[in-house]
Amino acid sequence: AADGRTNWDDLAAPQDAQAGSGWTFAPQPRAVRLDNVAVRYDDAATGKVLSVTGARLRTGLGQPFDFAASFEAMGLVPDGRLQCHLQGRASFDPGSGRLGLHGVRVETGLLIDAPLVPGGAVPARVVSRLTLDYDAAAAALTLSDIDARTDGARLTGTAGISDLPGAPRLAGKLTLDADLDGGWRAILNLSKPGSPESLVATSDQPSAAESAPAESPHTPDTALSAPLSKRLVADLALAVDKDGLHLTDLAVRLPRGTARGAARLVLGDRPALSGQFTAEDVDFAALGLGGGSGWPVPGPWIFGLDLDVRTVFSHCAVGGLALSEAAATLRGAPGLVRLG
Repeated sequence: AADGRTNWDDLAAPQDAQAGSGWTFAPQPRAVRLDNVAVRYDDAATGKVLSVTGARLRTGLGQPFDFAASFEAMGLVPDGRLQCHLQGRASFDPGSGRLGLHGVRVETGLLIDAPLVPGGAVPARVVSRLTLDYDAAAAALTLSDIDARTDGARLTGTAGISDLPGAPRLAGKLTLDADLDGGWRAILNLSKPGSPESLVATSDQPSAAESAPAESPHTPDTALSAPLSKRLVADLALAVDKDGLHLTDLAVRLPRGTARGAARLVLGDRPALSGQFTAEDVDFAALGLGGGSGWPVPGPWIFGLDLDVRTVFSHCAVGGLALSEAAATLRGAPGLVRLG
């Protein structure tokens, strides 16, 4: 219509039980079956393309009703291919048009064909399982029993998303368990290309993994076979909103030593990272988190940010230096960093 309304606006609008003459329509999902549905969306303004293929849906009868769904998608994640399976219960309120979800089991497999950070290995694969509940009245999504895995690392915990859909805010408590020799190091460009522990092939030896198909969400767990003496375990609490990420608490247990910290990453045209970090009895060179330099720098990409990070070291080894007690502040703008 000229005013921007569509037929669906009339069908989905809440119905007034006190209205006079005329017909009303209140859709009730009953034994719905959809098979092999494909949808493609081209955004002419941004050039982005979203496609969903092989979509399937089955629903039961009554309220609430059981359902199962699956699909494959491209474009939901930049340079990513997503496979998703869902099964659980849903309820539909025809008066408000709200759909609630209850105890929905979600299993996904994600294959990303582009580096997550400059120089990172490709492809990156992530498989995950979680339980999802959505309270439509409160506009709140709850994620429980999170279990996400990539090569040599596992993330577990819970999270919640509020203020949907207009200004979503996420808060979560998660635990990361990582093999310090795992393939995630190369994905984050923490290993030198061509080194034995690297997944990045040398220029004359293309990686066969680049053309490998996406893993099934049911891939057996082989991520945590490393002994505790070669693992990093981190408990973190975080919040995410439209402005960026706030790591409110980080506690890390290492094969030798511990670390704690908090940080704020602000996104935008000029990203900025601020925070504080303390470490005790840690040999950073032994961790190899600086690409072999011995310095606790996660990668060259960090120097593209505005930085203001305060650090405190107690009985640590940093860059080949033994520090009994030391404190420093890392400040800088993209391309220029000062340590004082």
